[in-house]
Amino acid sequence: MSRRTRARTAAPAADGDSFMHRLRADHAGLSRVLREIDTQQELLRTAPESAQPTLVEAIRYLLQYQHAFHHPREDRLFERIRARAPHLYPDMQRLVREHRIGHRRAGELAAGLGRATPAQLRGRRGAQLAKSLQSYVHHTRGHMRREEAVFYARSETVLDAADWQALTADDSATDPVSDLQRLAAEYPLLAARLTRPVREVGGTGRAARRSRPSEALWHGLEELSEVYGGLLHDAIDVTRANLDSLCAVRTPVDLVRVARPIQSRTWQFAGRCVTRPSRWAIDTARSFVEARRWPSL
Repeated sequence: MSRRTRARTAAPAADGDSFMHRLRADHAGLSRVLREIDTQQELLRTAPESAQPTLVEAIRYLLQYQHAFHHPREDRLFERIRARAPHLYPDMQRLVREHRIGHRRAGELAAGLGRATPAQLRGRRGAQLAKSLQSYVHHTRGHMRREEAVFYARSETVLDAADWQALTADDSATDPVSDLQRLAAEYPLLAARLTRPVREVGGTGRAARRSRPSEALWHGLEELSEVYGGLLHDAIDVTRANLDSLCAVRTPVDLVRVARPIQSRTWQFAGRCVTRPSRWAIDTARSFVEARRWPSL
């Protein structure tokens, strides 16, 4: 075993363990808040006076901690993994894109909840906001599962001690959900609701399995649009990179030199065009089957 391999194997013992524990604790806190958002969105039209203020605090928490600190922390992790394992970059790029999309959606939800009156929430606007909140929760849970299954597990074997030290430097922000006294001071209504224990990341019980088949298909169509939107951006990036390589050609030797990178980028993109829609089809089919197995209660 090489010295570098031994360093990577031993690295998580200190900084690595601390960093990954924080990420997983963030997911546990996020899971609890998502469960509460799912509960409150069901009450938004029938009890807006109580549901709306709690939802406002929950979304504010997402913007002020999860999107402001947790996701940038993950993005730094992904960049480190990318340097060690470039073949994982396409999937990491998708996750970083989902961070931006989620941040934008959370901002839109905050604005919509802040402007709505109780009377409006009992009508069409309340129904639209409830649907948007439900969609946000659904996509965020799927996003967390992908992170846990792929990158959280692999990072502990890919990165070395220097990577972990760089990741933990100047990273002192902590999740308010982990400190109920602090949570009560900053988000009192949300704190009052978060009294149930975390059973599993991704939600539990009725709220986690109440989706109807039609809702599973609707969410699948939303995700399909994101898949092809991401592929379009990738196509633009690959085309630009290939054109830059060709523009640098001055001699036949230069052409031979750039041929392999062009071929590699093109084949990798072609592979993503096959694997991403296939993965979408599998995930959507699984969600549909689970929705039929666990109908609304």
